Amino acid sequence: MKVQKLNLLSILTKVRPGLAKKEIVEQASHFIFTKTDIATFNDRVCIIHPFESDIEFSVKGDDFYKIVDKISESEFEITLEDDSIKIKSKSTKAKLSTIVGETAMITPMIENIKQSMIGKGFWQTLPSDFSDGLYLCAFSASKDLSSGVKSCCAIRKDGLYTTDNIRVSTYIMEKEMKELLLPVRDVISLINYQPIEYGISENWAHFRSKEGVIFNCKIMKGEYPFDLLNGLFEDAPVTLEFPTNLRENVEAIISFAEGEEEVNKCISVTVEKGKIVCKAEKERGEIIKTVESDYEGEAFTFLINPIFLSQVLKKATQFVLLDGKGMFVSSNFYHLLVLPEV
Repeated sequence: MKVQKLNLLSILTKVRPGLAKKEIVEQASHFIFTKTDIATFNDRVCIIHPFESDIEFSVKGDDFYKIVDKISESEFEITLEDDSIKIKSKSTKAKLSTIVGETAMITPMIENIKQSMIGKGFWQTLPSDFSDGLYLCAFSASKDLSSGVKSCCAIRKDGLYTTDNIRVSTYIMEKEMKELLLPVRDVISLINYQPIEYGISENWAHFRSKEGVIFNCKIMKGEYPFDLLNGLFEDAPVTLEFPTNLRENVEAIISFAEGEEEVNKCISVTVEKGKIVCKAEKERGEIIKTVESDYEGEAFTFLINPIFLSQVLKKATQFVLLDGKGMFVSSNFYHLLVLPEV
């Protein structure tokens, strides 16, 4: 079969997060080509992308991706011969094994997932602000998987909830959804697909994008402490309104924030009389940005992810301070954090 390089490479990139980083079973590290899709499955996430082809095979993901990426022509040919696929263009010839032992086959599991999505009324429309809410709340979930439900984003009615015992985020969506517990490590990937529909089967949550890509992730079971914000700050007046230019100053120091991955970056924000000081530092140096403020109260400091803070300041510039805690407040988003002891 003849394939367009850029189209195939784009699809492989989209399903690549479903490849197992450590080999659970052999085929979990493969791209799986059916005649209608390309799929990946790593035991907790399955990603299915529409792709019409005339052959069926699975192939080692990393090896196949690297070969396709390095082909210089816009079009090339893939053929299946015996137990191998052959990749051929004007400048490239490659051969990769497709042999997988029966006990290492995960293709039937992918087929089961596809079958579970068949049925009238299975797909339901997601709230239009679902992905935005997930992104804002994801930063507050525990990154420690042993913390159980607190490593999840919880969905109940129109609310999204996350907490790691130090922070709590709540986002109120434009409409209700079915109750779900989604592991935050999978939520981070899901957001990139901007899903517009969802469905639920026995152990899986299924999300479909406008392009027809289906992101499937396992649901966590357990009791979530949904009433985390009840009664907090009910009578507390707004302590300050963050100035509009704070966001651009926060974005200016992101590259200096300690932490290799986006979700692990951290800066300090100190609010003093008349000013707000943002500081990022790591081994090679530091950067400090100061903006003027109308604040007249006692000084306080909080630690926060700068990428998250930048997004929060798009929605919530009001801040409530009470009893060693602080909270960003908007009409549909709340982010509570515990202030470090001085």
